[in-house]
Amino acid sequence: MSEQLVVIDKSILSEISDSIIGTVIKKNTDYGDAWQSCGPFTALVNLKHKLLRIENLGGGKESLVTSENVKDTLVDIIGYALLLLAYDKQKGL
Repeated sequence: MSEQLVVIDKSILSEISDSIIGTVIKKNTDYGDAWQSCGPFTALVNLKHKLLRIENLGGGKESLVTSENVKDTLVDIIGYALLLLAYDKQKGL
């Protein structure tokens, strides 16, 4: 038995992306562009850490940091990707 595909509502997608952009702007202000402290590729190291976190949480490992869940980690991954894309558009990678 196959699962029925979910048609993603564009307004929900827009709401989520707007929220993520707001979070990225706030975090970037709080951290002072730390994501590029050793060049823009610092973000790739951070992305790797986030992907490993998802892998660990997805593997059934209990999270000791209860303030961050898979959803928060996905938001961070998307945020780093957006920052890198914006950097690329402005300066080039």
